[in-house]
Amino acid sequence: MVSTAFVAVRKRVLLLNDEPELAHRVAQDPAIEVIGQVPDIAACLQMVADIKPDVLILNTGLIGNGALEATMERARSIQPALEIICLHQQRPAISQERLGQPPLFPSLGMQSVSLAPGTATTVPQTSTAAQSGMRDLRALATGNSGTVIAGPGSPGPGDILLPTMVAVFSPKGGTGKTVVAVNLACFLARHLPNKVALVDLDLAFGDAAVHLDILSQPTIADSIHGLENDRPNLDDFLHVHAPTTLRFLSSPAKPELAEFVRPEHARRALARLRAQFPVIVVDLPAEAAADHVLDTLEAATHIALVCTPDAASVRRCRLFLDILARLESIERSKIILVVNRQDHSVGLATSRVASFLGTGLSVDIPEARVKVEESILEGRPLGAVNQDNPFMSGIKQLARILSPAFSFAPPTRVSRLPFPRRRGPGQ
Repeated sequence: MVSTAFVAVRKRVLLLNDEPELAHRVAQDPAIEVIGQVPDIAACLQMVADIKPDVLILNTGLIGNGALEATMERARSIQPALEIICLHQQRPAISQERLGQPPLFPSLGMQSVSLAPGTATTVPQTSTAAQSGMRDLRALATGNSGTVIAGPGSPGPGDILLPTMVAVFSPKGGTGKTVVAVNLACFLARHLPNKVALVDLDLAFGDAAVHLDILSQPTIADSIHGLENDRPNLDDFLHVHAPTTLRFLSSPAKPELAEFVRPEHARRALARLRAQFPVIVVDLPAEAAADHVLDTLEAATHIALVCTPDAASVRRCRLFLDILARLESIERSKIILVVNRQDHSVGLATSRVASFLGTGLSVDIPEARVKVEESILEGRPLGAVNQDNPFMSGIKQLARILSPAFSFAPPTRVSRLPFPRRRGPGQ
């Protein structure tokens, strides 16, 4: 039985960091909520503005020489009360007159640095840092409220599911992208009750609602007024998928309403949801040049790049990756290749596709079109009702990449409500 513990905490922490081990170690303290991890300064400052953390931890190895002070000053100009902790292997480029205090934690040689109007603390970062020193670092970061997820299932409290936003994207239509997004979200929601949100940002022609049998208002178009007026959350606009507890923000009900949802609305909606839900799955349209698509791909912690094992689909993915290489704003390391409808008797092998595209992590989802189509017609995603089938084995593999802490034991029973049966014509 999978169990998930939720513990009250005191400080919301954002990390400028590219080392997952560090984030996991910081998040082990139940007094800390790690609300995000980003690998570059621009994304970090954007998240400071969007989700307003209490503490910012900077891995100074990711900041160029002479840019540390400027980065801290910029972060504080966005949020004056922000506390900053700097982790470094050598003394950072901070003027000597600001290093006026003695070592804070002698076991790690930590130095205290004052930067009015708040305090920044620099900590030498080593992969083998003493456990007492890491406890001191976590203690330093603690102090307002939120939630932290202690590891689900058998791995124990040391395995933390860090805040995750998965952008599910394909540069070609017809690859089953929405099927992957919906079933992944449902599977995760069954293992993490009330902690997963699905957002349909295929604004003109999104149909994730059909897969979930949610065919009513409200949609993201109805939330525009609240987003423009800094409404703190989107609860009134989220559907609750009762069998899984998944929260769902639907695309507009009609294509003509899509033009009213501007890129800044999509950004604000995702920022609100990231502050509220540890796991977000975003279904994106096959429009690589759309502003809200690029924004989401940049903000995502992972990109599930969906293709099918045929030459046309793989070629489109190659062109998309070439565009990303020129943009230099989206980390290629975030990409997980998902080869959907894989039939090893025909088509390209997943290993060949991954080699051609130059991607690292890859997942193949076996051909199961009959079962998938039946689930869509009934509005009963396989990830919500039938997790023991070849199709779901690929979804589980994708979930395991997102969080190695998942044990995939039978999920927590979150609802005794049966699925409503979709009515046919004349009923």
